[in-house]
Amino acid sequence: MNFYSDYVKGRVELFAGTGCVSYQDTLKLSVAALKCGCTPMVIGPYYFGMDQEKLFIYYDRLAKEVGGDMYLYSYPPRTGHSIEPQTIRRLVENNPNIKGMKESISEPNHSNLICRAVEAYDFTVYSGYDDQFLSNAINDGGGCIGALSIIVPELWRDLVWAYNTKAHEMTMKLFHLIQKLMPIYDMDTNCSLLMKKLLVHRGVEIDDRAVFPFNQISVDVVSKAEALLDSVLEEYYKETGRS
Repeated sequence: MNFYSDYVKGRVELFAGTGCVSYQDTLKLSVAALKCGCTPMVIGPYYFGMDQEKLFIYYDRLAKEVGGDMYLYSYPPRTGHSIEPQTIRRLVENNPNIKGMKESISEPNHSNLICRAVEAYDFTVYSGYDDQFLSNAINDGGGCIGALSIIVPELWRDLVWAYNTKAHEMTMKLFHLIQKLMPIYDMDTNCSLLMKKLLVHRGVEIDDRAVFPFNQISVDVVSKAEALLDSVLEEYYKETGRS
């Protein structure tokens, strides 16, 4: 984490995922992230059943003990639970150092309800899915922390610029291209290795290995994803005149 902090030098906020099964591990990792200049983003305990009261108790204690700002991370497909809007509002009311959250949930209205619940507070909601960027931004959220921005950063740069400058026609065209790329998420059980393969395909010199058992992927899946990416980039270049 120190490497990233030294490289960024405070130009942008850095988030570090620090959620663990053990509370004590989560606390230690979160404190370490803060010391390295990163804001901890904490996913709830996975495997264990969690109701809204247990989620409140968990995050409330962490916020009071961590010694700095933190973000929540809600990802129901991975944890088995969702943090509901009123629970988030209650947490924010009691802990001003909880500054925001990333929500990876397929129903856009859930993020909208969270934005409505915390609109009186200094709290930023980000979507975890690229195709919810416009819905999130329109509902006073912070936008999106999505994986597609890793493989098509130039498309995302232009989309954010078009949205911020109210270039509505270009916003719709570019967002349509993001929608076309969304099937990449479902081409493999875990898309992290596929994303690495696509970065290599784009000429980024990285090691595309992944940890076991996520280091297995079909050649046909990679080829299909590369073909989709190439076709979308061709459209992007045509729409923007870039090359």
